[in-house]
Amino acid sequence: FRQDADRNFGTGAQVWVDGDCRPPQGDDRYALLKWDLSAIPPGSTVLSASIAIQVVNNPNGQPYHLFEMKREWVEGQATWNVFASKRPWQTPGARGPQDRGDVLLGSLAPRVNGPYSAPLNGAGVTVVQSWVDNPASNFGFWLGNPDNGDALGFESREAPQPASRPRLTVVFVPRGR
Repeated sequence: FRQDADRNFGTGAQVWVDGDCRPPQGDDRYALLKWDLSAIPPGSTVLSASIAIQVVNNPNGQPYHLFEMKREWVEGQATWNVFASKRPWQTPGARGPQDRGDVLLGSLAPRVNGPYSAPLNGAGVTVVQSWVDNPASNFGFWLGNPDNGDALGFESREAPQPASRPRLTVVFVPRGR
């Protein structure tokens, strides 16, 4: 929301995305998600990947889209306007071509609250493979949809129950197998 454009939500208990929020409602909300993939042995082949979340509201099944982030961002500092303290995004909301990719990697479209999982598409698997091959390029995902006015809320990595935290599940074959 406009009044929250410089506010960081990195330690919040829940993550919220919402689009098509024109005044008087406010502005859109997008989310940044990232996982450490260092446990995957170098040289492994990624076969598939999916994202699981614990939905806390009753969305209508309209999609929120995943795109690759193109720059590092700081969880405790990123806002609508900056990726790190006093370092602005190319375009507010991390929507510029230097901020995020433009290839759809998958979508989250839950219809009810509770556990939800969605696979990444082929392009998403390719991006995860690139992160395994070059860990320094892993800047995570941008999640949002400026045309979806039905909010999606889900538990964050701060959720008290580990099973409720967002998960990236990667199916891979180690090198040489």
